Amino acid sequence: MPQKELFVRQSEKRRTSFGSQTKAGSTFVAQMLTVVTTLKSQQRNVLEFMTQAVADAHQSKKGASLLPEIINE
Repeated sequence: MPQKELFVRQSEKRRTSFGSQTKAGSTFVAQMLTVVTTLKSQQRNVLEFMTQAVADAHQSKKGASLLPEIINE
């Protein structure tokens, strides 16, 4: 999916989510939309990533990266 289309979809989602009542809420929504958009653009499973991220946080482990792996040859 082209980046422009992902950005438009993310903006639409923000508009239809009824906003938030605090700056922290707005920041959280922006960060979550960025995570979801990034994972979808990488064709990664959002639920699996989020489940693993929460499990890692509860165990004080370093979470998985959103950055794609780079293979050094």
